[in-house]
Amino acid sequence: MAGLTHRQTEILNIVRASGRFALRALTAELRRNYPFLNQEHASRLAHAYGTRASKLLGGAKSMADLGESFGATLTAAEIRYLMASELTAEDIVWRRSKLGLRLSAAEIAAIAASGARPENPLREPGARS
Repeated sequence: MAGLTHRQTEILNIVRASGRFALRALTAELRRNYPFLNQEHASRLAHAYGTRASKLLGGAKSMADLGESFGATLTAAEIRYLMASELTAEDIVWRRSKLGLRLSAAEIAAIAASGARPENPLREPGARS
């Protein structure tokens, strides 16, 4: 790596490896706590939300508890969680998750119809317009 000493490069590699280990451990924990999640879904949630993934999943005991599936492992529970964080449908599928790359136009329209509308961004309670 240009501009870094050998020691700095070693430290950076250790940090990266520990981050990958932490994500693998978190993915495994999500699979243990939510055995209905497949590996891809648990991994995506771990990467996107870190330890907050458990807050998003809450007391879910099955995929049905997460509500409608919009495709590419995106569920109504995740949309509700993101909407509470003042995100719009556009934020959810393009900026936050990049799942717009894997969702069809019809699936994105269904997400917008669920209440996350780009022209009507949801804000946290008490937030200024």
